[in-house]
Amino acid sequence: MSVFYPQDNPGIMVEVACEPHGTCDTDMSAFKGLASQWIGATIQAASFTNNTLAPRLRASAVGAAQQCSGGSNGTTCGFLWTHKKWDATSGVGQQLDAMNVLVANLVANGVAANSTTAMNGTQVSGSQPAKPTSLAPLTMQLPLVQMLCVGAAVLLVFM
Repeated sequence: MSVFYPQDNPGIMVEVACEPHGTCDTDMSAFKGLASQWIGATIQAASFTNNTLAPRLRASAVGAAQQCSGGSNGTTCGFLWTHKKWDATSGVGQQLDAMNVLVANLVANGVAANSTTAMNGTQVSGSQPAKPTSLAPLTMQLPLVQMLCVGAAVLLVFM
C-alpha cells in the first residue's frame, strides 16, 4: 500500500513508476482508474478491507475531482491527483481514471448495488435505499453515473 499511496500524499493514489518523473504512457496512466475499480470491488467483496482501503479510495476520488477543473469548459480532468488544481493534461485516460475512481467509491459503499432504482430506471422490488453516509462530499445520483458512463463511451468512440 505504501508504494501506491506514498506518505507525502494524504492517501492519494500515485502511479509511482512514471508520475513523479512525468513519463507516463497511455497504459501507465490507465492504471490508476483500473486499480480504483479493483479496490472498490475488493471493499465490496471483502468488507474487512474497508477501514484500510476506503479512506484511500475517497482521498483519491477527491484528488481526481479537483483535477477535473480544467480546459475551456472547466470540467476537463488531469492526471496528477495529488495537485489541488488541473495539471493541464487531458485525454480519454484522464477522464476515465477520474470516472473510475468516483464510481469505485459508489461500488465500495454499495450505492450501485443497493439503489432502489435499477439502471433502466425501474423500481427493484424488495430493495432498500442505499445509505452512503461515508461518501458525503462525493454522493452522486445514479442518473449522473449513467451520464458519466455514456460520456466516457462517446469519448472513446470519437477520440
